[in-house]
Amino acid sequence: MFSPGSKKAILMTPGNSLATEGHIGNPVLKNAESSDPRRVRKVVAYLLSSIDGVLEGPGDWVFDCFDDEMSEHLRQIIASQDAVVLGRATYDAWVQTWPHSTREPFASFINGTHKYVASSTLDVARWNASTVMQDALEGIAALKSMPGGDIGIHGSLRLVRALLPRDLVDELIIVFLPVLVGSGRRLFGRDDALQRLNLIDQHRTRRGVIVCRYQVRPAGVEAREAAHSRRSRRRN
Repeated sequence: MFSPGSKKAILMTPGNSLATEGHIGNPVLKNAESSDPRRVRKVVAYLLSSIDGVLEGPGDWVFDCFDDEMSEHLRQIIASQDAVVLGRATYDAWVQTWPHSTREPFASFINGTHKYVASSTLDVARWNASTVMQDALEGIAALKSMPGGDIGIHGSLRLVRALLPRDLVDELIIVFLPVLVGSGRRLFGRDDALQRLNLIDQHRTRRGVIVCRYQVRPAGVEAREAAHSRRSRRRN
């Protein structure tokens, strides 16, 4: 996602049912009785990408493609989310702009949904409905174990990269915009381990934007399959 205040942006990324503002050790649900306890809660990361894989500063090149069709698709995604986890850099950027924004559908969603800020250095989150999550790995695992809707991560590239190898991201939604950027940060670095994805949905807009929704295969599955492949090669 992008910050609505200007063309510059930092990519990092209905119902307020989660705990109190301020600082948190263990997340607490206020309205857990309204959730289906049988539903498996998912962490869904939403990322904007150029065709050449750059996921940084999309405000410079997303606005001419982000039309009503993309807004409606985003509305459908966030409708299933009742909590958001943000990285510290995203929080610092967005708290300056989104509380005053009227850019829908995201403004009402991000301002009204409980936000967990993954940071070991932030003392108090001053955005409304926000809580500091000092240990992101433990905090997200705790949220996933509770009743509720999906947990969204909008941007927060560094956070997504930290969570993927620990099997704490269930789905990746990557929005590929028809532009080549060249330099910038990417989702995977040169030394990152292989991560396989299963495509579960895709959509192409009239302006040539490709929205791909992937299920993330657990890292443990990849490790077991790699070990099996090595054993098979040795036998042959």
